[in-house]
Amino acid sequence: MQGDTSQRFVFVFDTAQKKAVRTAISLTGNYEDVAVVTSGLQEGDTVITDGLMRLTDGANVEVATPAPEKSAAP
Repeated sequence: MQGDTSQRFVFVFDTAQKKAVRTAISLTGNYEDVAVVTSGLQEGDTVITDGLMRLTDGANVEVATPAPEKSAAP
């Protein structure tokens, strides 16, 4: 979640365009590390959480697949 002088927003991944879409949100509060979003997001939206410092509205986004975790040796 980010904010400027007028509103809070997140970047949502547009799966059809493979682009970031800046989306205004409203909050009712923050509880520890959880933000309660009351408007602006729809069920199924994918909120981008990595690379936010370089992200702009309309930027091309590549979804990275996490590398498999290495299991500890017995």
